[in-house]
Amino acid sequence: MAVFKASGKGNLHWIKGMITLEYENEEMARAIYESIDVDNYQFLDCTVKGNKVICETRAEKASKLLHTLDDLLACIIVAEEVYRTS
Repeated sequence: MAVFKASGKGNLHWIKGMITLEYENEEMARAIYESIDVDNYQFLDCTVKGNKVICETRAEKASKLLHTLDDLLACIIVAEEVYRTS
């Protein structure tokens, strides 16, 4: 997590968070990415790099950032369970 000043916004600071998830293989990473990408396109920037899913977000308040990351992790847990049982 990092705090940085937004350009041209006076004293407004953004808090940035990033989660990197490493999976057994690229197929699983892509399946998880495709499961979570639909719900989070407005709030998160997620990419797949090999067997990793990398998600970044930012918010003006720590509470908003934590809410977004908490929601993301809940979606990831469900996506992983579905992948493993299918």
